[in-house]
Amino acid sequence: MSKLILIDGTAVAYRSYFALIRSPLINSRGENTGAVLGFINSLNKIVREYQPDFLAVVFDTPAPTFRHEMYKEYKATRAKTPDELIEQFPWIDRAIEAFNIPVIRMDGYEADDLIGTLSVKASEAGMDVLMFTGDKDFYQLVNDKIKILHPKDFSIIDPERVKEKFGVYPERVIDMLALMGDTSDNVPGVEGVGPKTAISLIEEFGDFETVLSEGPSRRKGKVAKMLAEHKEQAELSRNLVTIRLDCPIDFEPENLSVKEPDNQKLAQLFQRLEFKTLAKKYASEEANSLFDSTPGTISSDYKAVTDLLELDDLLAAAGRIGEIAVDTETTSIKAIKAKLVGLSFSFKETTGYYVPVGHQSGDNLPLDEVL
Repeated sequence: MSKLILIDGTAVAYRSYFALIRSPLINSRGENTGAVLGFINSLNKIVREYQPDFLAVVFDTPAPTFRHEMYKEYKATRAKTPDELIEQFPWIDRAIEAFNIPVIRMDGYEADDLIGTLSVKASEAGMDVLMFTGDKDFYQLVNDKIKILHPKDFSIIDPERVKEKFGVYPERVIDMLALMGDTSDNVPGVEGVGPKTAISLIEEFGDFETVLSEGPSRRKGKVAKMLAEHKEQAELSRNLVTIRLDCPIDFEPENLSVKEPDNQKLAQLFQRLEFKTLAKKYASEEANSLFDSTPGTISSDYKAVTDLLELDDLLAAAGRIGEIAVDTETTSIKAIKAKLVGLSFSFKETTGYYVPVGHQSGDNLPLDEVL
Protein backbone atom coordinates (compact mmCIF):
# COMPACT_ATOMS: atom_id res chain seq x y z
CA MET A 1 0.00 0.00 0.00
CA SER A 2 1.50 3.35 -1.04
CA LYS A 3 1.90 6.06 1.57
CA LEU A 4 1.54 9.85 1.33
CA ILE A 5 2.88 12.17 4.03
CA LEU A 6 1.69 15.78 4.04
CA ILE A 7 3.68 18.17 6.23
CA ASP A 8 1.99 21.21 7.77
CA GLY A 9 4.97 23.42 6.98
CA THR A 10 3.95 26.60 8.76
CA ALA A 11 3.08 24.75 11.96
CA VAL A 12 6.34 22.76 11.92
CA ALA A 13 8.38 25.93 11.38
CA TYR A 14 6.65 27.60 14.35
CA ARG A 15 7.18 24.54 16.54
CA SER A 16 10.86 24.36 15.57
CA TYR A 17 11.35 28.06 16.33
CA PHE A 18 9.65 28.06 19.72
CA ALA A 19 11.37 24.83 20.79
CA LEU A 20 14.59 26.87 21.02
CA ILE A 21 13.11 30.19 22.08
CA ARG A 22 15.01 30.21 25.40
CA SER A 23 18.36 29.21 23.88
CA PRO A 24 18.21 30.17 20.19
CA LEU A 25 20.67 28.73 17.68
CA ILE A 26 22.59 31.69 16.23
CA ASN A 27 25.47 31.46 13.74
CA SER A 28 28.55 33.69 13.47
CA ARG A 29 26.64 36.17 11.28
CA GLY A 30 24.12 36.69 14.07
CA GLU A 31 21.41 34.82 12.16
CA ASN A 32 18.85 32.77 14.06
CA THR A 33 18.85 29.32 12.40
CA GLY A 34 17.10 27.07 14.94
CA ALA A 35 13.81 26.80 13.01
CA VAL A 36 15.69 25.77 9.86
CA LEU A 37 17.63 23.06 11.65
CA GLY A 38 14.53 21.81 13.46
CA PHE A 39 12.63 21.65 10.17
CA ILE A 40 15.46 19.71 8.50
CA ASN A 41 15.70 17.27 11.38
CA SER A 42 11.96 16.63 11.15
CA LEU A 43 12.23 15.95 7.41
CA ASN A 44 15.10 13.57 8.04
CA LYS A 45 13.21 11.60 10.68
CA ILE A 46 9.96 11.49 8.69
CA VAL A 47 11.58 10.02 5.60
CA ARG A 48 13.98 7.64 7.29
CA GLU A 49 11.50 6.16 9.75
CA TYR A 50 8.21 6.32 7.84
CA GLN A 51 9.47 5.84 4.27
CA PRO A 52 6.72 7.57 2.29
CA ASP A 53 6.20 6.92 -1.41
CA PHE A 54 4.81 10.44 -1.83
CA LEU A 55 5.64 13.58 0.11
CA ALA A 56 4.79 17.30 0.12
CA VAL A 57 5.13 20.33 2.38
CA VAL A 58 2.06 22.56 2.57
CA PHE A 59 2.27 26.21 3.66
CA ASP A 60 -0.15 29.01 4.44
CA THR A 61 0.15 32.24 2.45
CA PRO A 62 -0.20 35.81 3.79
CA ALA A 63 -3.36 36.35 1.73
CA PRO A 64 -6.74 36.46 3.54
CA THR A 65 -8.81 33.31 3.28
CA PHE A 66 -12.54 32.65 2.93
CA ARG A 67 -12.66 32.46 6.74
CA HIS A 68 -11.56 36.09 7.03
CA GLU A 69 -14.38 37.04 4.64
CA MET A 70 -16.79 35.07 6.81
CA TYR A 71 -15.53 36.54 10.11
CA LYS A 72 -13.14 39.50 9.97
CA GLU A 73 -11.92 38.84 13.53
CA TYR A 74 -10.69 35.35 12.56
CA LYS A 75 -7.17 34.91 14.02
CA ALA A 76 -7.17 38.63 14.90
CA THR A 77 -5.83 37.98 18.39
CA ARG A 78 -2.77 36.07 17.22
CA ALA A 79 0.58 37.63 17.99
CA LYS A 80 2.63 38.87 15.05
CA THR A 81 5.02 36.28 13.64
CA PRO A 82 8.44 36.93 15.20
CA ASP A 83 10.89 38.63 12.83
CA GLU A 84 13.50 36.02 13.76
CA LEU A 85 11.20 33.32 12.36
CA ILE A 86 10.16 35.29 9.27
CA GLU A 87 13.84 35.65 8.37
CA GLN A 88 14.23 31.87 8.42
CA PHE A 89 11.41 31.00 6.01
CA PRO A 90 13.52 31.67 2.86
CA TRP A 91 16.17 29.28 4.19
CA ILE A 92 13.51 26.66 4.91
CA ASP A 93 12.24 27.08 1.35
CA ARG A 94 15.75 26.61 -0.03
CA ALA A 95 16.28 23.50 2.06
CA ILE A 96 13.00 21.95 0.88
CA GLU A 97 13.88 22.78 -2.73
CA ALA A 98 17.33 21.15 -2.37
CA PHE A 99 15.68 18.06 -0.88
CA ASN A 100 13.52 17.95 -4.04
CA ILE A 101 10.29 17.96 -2.03
CA PRO A 102 7.30 19.68 -3.65
CA VAL A 103 5.77 22.68 -1.87
CA ILE A 104 2.05 23.48 -2.08
CA ARG A 105 0.51 26.90 -1.40
CA MET A 106 -2.72 28.51 -2.56
CA ASP A 107 -4.02 32.01 -1.82
CA GLY A 108 -7.45 32.01 -0.21
CA TYR A 109 -7.01 28.67 1.51
CA GLU A 110 -5.16 27.62 4.64
CA ALA A 111 -2.71 24.74 4.69
CA ASP A 112 -5.36 22.86 6.69
CA ASP A 113 -7.78 22.95 3.75
CA LEU A 114 -5.17 21.92 1.18
CA ILE A 115 -3.99 19.05 3.37
CA GLY A 116 -7.59 17.99 4.01
CA THR A 117 -8.48 18.01 0.31
CA LEU A 118 -5.35 16.13 -0.73
CA SER A 119 -5.72 13.63 2.11
CA VAL A 120 -9.26 12.70 1.08
CA LYS A 121 -8.34 12.44 -2.60
CA ALA A 122 -5.32 10.27 -1.79
CA SER A 123 -7.28 7.97 0.52
CA GLU A 124 -9.97 7.59 -2.15
CA ALA A 125 -7.18 6.56 -4.53
CA GLY A 126 -6.23 3.78 -2.11
CA MET A 127 -3.31 5.43 -0.32
CA ASP A 128 -2.54 5.58 3.37
CA VAL A 129 -2.09 9.17 4.50
CA LEU A 130 -0.13 10.65 7.39
CA MET A 131 -0.59 14.35 8.20
CA PHE A 132 2.47 15.69 10.04
CA THR A 133 0.95 18.30 12.32
CA GLY A 134 0.19 19.09 15.94
CA ASP A 135 -2.96 21.08 15.16
CA LYS A 136 -6.02 19.62 16.89
CA ASP A 137 -8.27 20.83 14.04
CA PHE A 138 -6.94 17.92 11.98
CA TYR A 139 -8.54 15.43 14.37
CA GLN A 140 -11.76 15.84 12.35
CA LEU A 141 -10.07 14.20 9.32
CA VAL A 142 -8.77 11.07 11.07
CA ASN A 143 -10.11 7.70 9.96
CA ASP A 144 -8.74 4.26 9.10
CA LYS A 145 -6.90 5.62 6.04
CA ILE A 146 -5.96 9.11 7.23
CA LYS A 147 -3.97 9.54 10.44
CA ILE A 148 -1.88 12.17 12.19
CA LEU A 149 1.86 11.89 12.74
CA HIS A 150 2.43 14.16 15.73
CA PRO A 151 5.64 16.24 15.67
CA LYS A 152 6.00 16.26 19.45
CA ASP A 153 6.73 12.56 19.85
CA PHE A 154 6.14 11.17 16.35
CA SER A 155 3.22 9.11 17.60
CA ILE A 156 0.46 7.99 15.27
CA ILE A 157 -3.00 9.34 16.11
CA ASP A 158 -5.84 7.11 14.90
CA PRO A 159 -9.57 7.41 15.74
CA GLU A 160 -9.16 5.77 19.15
CA ARG A 161 -6.31 8.12 20.05
CA VAL A 162 -8.47 11.09 19.02
CA LYS A 163 -11.14 9.92 21.47
CA GLU A 164 -8.50 9.41 24.16
CA LYS A 165 -6.87 12.82 23.66
CA PHE A 166 -9.90 14.98 22.78
CA GLY A 167 -12.86 13.24 24.40
CA VAL A 168 -14.85 12.55 21.21
CA TYR A 169 -14.37 10.52 18.04
CA PRO A 170 -13.29 12.30 14.82
CA GLU A 171 -16.82 12.64 13.46
CA ARG A 172 -17.77 14.83 16.45
CA VAL A 173 -14.59 16.95 16.60
CA ILE A 174 -16.14 19.75 14.51
CA ASP A 175 -19.16 19.82 16.83
CA MET A 176 -16.96 20.08 19.90
CA LEU A 177 -14.73 22.82 18.43
CA ALA A 178 -17.81 24.80 17.38
CA LEU A 179 -19.29 24.69 20.89
CA MET A 180 -16.15 25.43 22.89
CA GLY A 181 -14.48 27.77 20.37
CA ASP A 182 -10.75 28.14 19.84
CA THR A 183 -8.87 31.02 21.45
CA SER A 184 -5.78 30.48 19.28
CA ASP A 185 -7.80 31.19 16.11
CA ASN A 186 -10.24 33.60 17.81
CA VAL A 187 -13.19 31.31 17.06
CA PRO A 188 -15.91 32.46 19.51
CA GLY A 189 -17.88 29.26 20.21
CA VAL A 190 -20.57 29.45 22.90
CA GLU A 191 -19.71 31.65 25.85
CA GLY A 192 -19.21 29.62 29.03
CA VAL A 193 -18.85 26.28 27.22
CA GLY A 194 -15.46 24.66 27.71
CA PRO A 195 -14.18 21.20 26.73
CA LYS A 196 -15.93 19.31 29.54
CA THR A 197 -19.30 20.96 28.94
CA ALA A 198 -18.98 20.50 25.17
CA ILE A 199 -18.30 16.78 25.62
CA SER A 200 -21.25 16.36 27.99
CA LEU A 201 -23.58 18.18 25.57
CA ILE A 202 -22.50 15.99 22.66
CA GLU A 203 -22.85 12.84 24.75
CA GLU A 204 -26.31 13.89 25.88
CA PHE A 205 -27.75 15.16 22.59
CA GLY A 206 -25.70 13.25 20.02
CA ASP A 207 -24.74 16.00 17.59
CA PHE A 208 -24.31 19.74 17.14
CA GLU A 209 -27.72 20.40 15.56
CA THR A 210 -29.58 18.66 18.37
CA VAL A 211 -27.51 20.46 21.00
CA LEU A 212 -28.65 23.80 19.57
CA SER A 213 -32.27 22.82 18.94
CA GLU A 214 -33.02 20.96 22.19
CA GLY A 215 -30.29 22.13 24.57
CA PRO A 216 -31.94 25.44 25.57
CA SER A 217 -35.18 23.70 26.61
CA ARG A 218 -33.77 20.50 28.13
CA ARG A 219 -30.77 21.95 29.89
CA LYS A 220 -31.05 24.28 32.86
CA GLY A 221 -29.20 27.30 34.14
CA LYS A 222 -26.44 29.26 32.44
CA VAL A 223 -25.66 26.64 29.76
CA ALA A 224 -29.25 26.64 28.49
CA LYS A 225 -29.26 30.42 28.36
CA MET A 226 -25.93 30.62 26.51
CA LEU A 227 -27.00 28.00 23.95
CA ALA A 228 -30.11 30.03 23.20
CA GLU A 229 -28.32 33.38 23.02
CA HIS A 230 -25.30 32.22 21.01
CA LYS A 231 -26.90 29.94 18.43
CA GLU A 232 -25.78 32.03 15.45
CA GLN A 233 -22.32 32.43 16.94
CA ALA A 234 -22.03 28.65 17.36
CA GLU A 235 -23.11 28.06 13.75
CA LEU A 236 -20.53 30.59 12.56
CA SER A 237 -17.90 28.84 14.66
CA ARG A 238 -18.77 25.51 13.12
CA ASN A 239 -18.18 26.92 9.65
CA LEU A 240 -14.87 28.43 10.75
CA VAL A 241 -13.47 25.21 12.25
CA THR A 242 -14.59 22.92 9.43
CA ILE A 243 -11.65 21.98 7.19
CA ARG A 244 -12.56 22.32 3.52
CA LEU A 245 -12.27 19.14 1.47
CA ASP A 246 -13.07 20.70 -1.89
CA CYS A 247 -10.16 23.05 -2.59
CA PRO A 248 -9.58 23.60 -6.31
CA ILE A 249 -6.37 21.59 -6.39
CA ASP A 250 -5.60 18.56 -8.51
CA PHE A 251 -4.20 15.45 -6.92
CA GLU A 252 -1.39 14.23 -9.16
CA PRO A 253 0.62 11.58 -7.29
CA GLU A 254 3.45 11.54 -9.85
CA ASN A 255 4.26 15.14 -8.87
CA LEU A 256 4.58 14.16 -5.22
CA SER A 257 6.86 11.13 -5.65
CA VAL A 258 9.82 11.02 -3.27
CA LYS A 259 13.01 11.96 -5.12
CA GLU A 260 16.70 11.94 -4.23
CA PRO A 261 17.98 15.22 -2.78
CA ASP A 262 20.59 17.44 -4.43
CA ASN A 263 23.55 16.77 -2.14
CA GLN A 264 25.67 19.57 -3.62
CA LYS A 265 23.00 22.23 -3.03
CA LEU A 266 22.42 20.91 0.47
CA ALA A 267 26.13 20.96 1.32
CA GLN A 268 26.42 24.58 0.13
CA LEU A 269 23.32 25.61 2.04
CA PHE A 270 24.40 23.91 5.25
CA GLN A 271 27.88 25.42 4.93
CA ARG A 272 26.31 28.86 4.61
CA LEU A 273 24.08 28.29 7.64
CA GLU A 274 27.04 26.80 9.59
CA PHE A 275 25.45 23.40 10.13
CA LYS A 276 28.90 21.84 10.08
CA THR A 277 27.98 18.20 10.57
CA LEU A 278 25.29 18.31 7.88
CA ALA A 279 27.56 20.24 5.51
CA LYS A 280 30.29 17.63 5.90
CA LYS A 281 27.82 14.80 5.35
CA TYR A 282 26.42 16.16 2.11
CA ALA A 283 29.76 17.43 0.77
CA SER A 284 31.12 13.90 0.75
CA GLU A 285 30.96 12.11 -2.59
CA GLU A 286 29.68 9.12 -0.67
CA ALA A 287 27.09 11.12 1.26
CA ASN A 288 24.20 8.97 2.38
CA SER A 289 20.96 10.15 0.87
CA LEU A 290 18.50 11.68 3.31
CA PHE A 291 16.05 9.21 1.82
CA ASP A 292 18.24 6.14 2.26
CA SER A 293 16.39 4.12 4.87
CA THR A 294 19.33 1.77 5.43
CA PRO A 295 21.48 3.14 8.27
CA GLY A 296 25.19 3.27 7.55
CA THR A 297 27.70 1.38 9.69
CA ILE A 298 29.61 3.71 11.97
CA SER A 299 32.71 2.46 13.70
CA SER A 300 32.76 3.80 17.23
CA ASP A 301 34.87 3.73 20.36
CA TYR A 302 32.87 4.35 23.52
CA LYS A 303 34.29 3.35 26.87
CA ALA A 304 33.95 3.81 30.61
CA VAL A 305 36.69 5.68 32.46
CA THR A 306 37.36 4.16 35.88
CA ASP A 307 40.90 5.42 36.51
CA LEU A 308 41.69 9.00 37.62
CA LEU A 309 45.02 9.10 35.77
CA GLU A 310 43.27 8.10 32.54
CA LEU A 311 40.68 10.81 33.16
CA ASP A 312 43.46 13.40 33.63
CA ASP A 313 45.03 12.39 30.30
CA LEU A 314 41.72 12.55 28.46
CA LEU A 315 40.80 15.97 29.86
CA ALA A 316 44.23 17.31 28.97
CA ALA A 317 43.73 16.11 25.39
CA ALA A 318 40.26 17.69 25.32
CA GLY A 319 41.71 20.96 26.57
CA ARG A 320 44.19 21.06 23.71
CA ILE A 321 41.37 20.62 21.19
CA GLY A 322 39.25 23.26 22.88
CA GLU A 323 35.76 22.02 21.92
CA ILE A 324 34.00 19.34 23.96
CA ALA A 325 30.52 17.86 24.20
CA VAL A 326 29.30 17.03 27.71
CA ASP A 327 26.24 15.24 29.03
CA THR A 328 25.16 14.18 32.51
CA GLU A 329 23.31 11.18 33.89
CA THR A 330 21.30 12.11 36.99
CA THR A 331 18.67 10.72 39.32
CA SER A 332 16.11 13.39 38.34
CA ILE A 333 15.38 15.93 35.59
CA LYS A 334 14.72 18.53 38.33
CA ALA A 335 18.00 20.23 39.16
CA ILE A 336 17.16 20.83 42.81
CA LYS A 337 16.55 17.11 43.38
CA ALA A 338 19.10 15.64 40.98
CA LYS A 339 22.13 13.70 42.13
CA LEU A 340 24.94 13.07 39.68
CA VAL A 341 25.32 9.47 38.50
CA GLY A 342 27.84 9.93 35.70
CA LEU A 343 29.26 12.23 33.06
CA SER A 344 29.81 11.58 29.36
CA PHE A 345 32.04 13.61 27.13
CA SER A 346 33.44 13.55 23.64
CA PHE A 347 35.93 15.63 21.70
CA LYS A 348 36.31 13.42 18.65
CA GLU A 349 33.68 12.08 16.24
CA THR A 350 32.45 8.52 17.02
CA THR A 351 34.55 8.49 20.21
CA GLY A 352 33.15 9.05 23.68
CA TYR A 353 33.86 8.45 27.35
CA TYR A 354 31.64 7.81 30.36
CA VAL A 355 32.73 8.59 33.91
CA PRO A 356 30.64 6.77 36.56
CA VAL A 357 30.43 8.55 39.92
CA GLY A 358 27.18 7.45 41.53
CA HIS A 359 26.08 3.98 40.39
CA GLN A 360 24.75 1.55 42.97
CA SER A 361 27.04 -1.21 41.67
CA GLY A 362 30.18 -1.46 39.58
CA ASP A 363 33.22 0.79 39.56
CA ASN A 364 32.77 4.48 40.45
CA LEU A 365 35.31 7.26 40.60
CA PRO A 366 35.18 9.61 43.62
CA LEU A 367 32.77 12.40 42.77
CA ASP A 368 34.68 15.25 44.44
CA GLU A 369 37.93 14.42 42.65
CA VAL A 370 36.19 14.02 39.29
CA LEU A 371 34.49 17.40 39.64
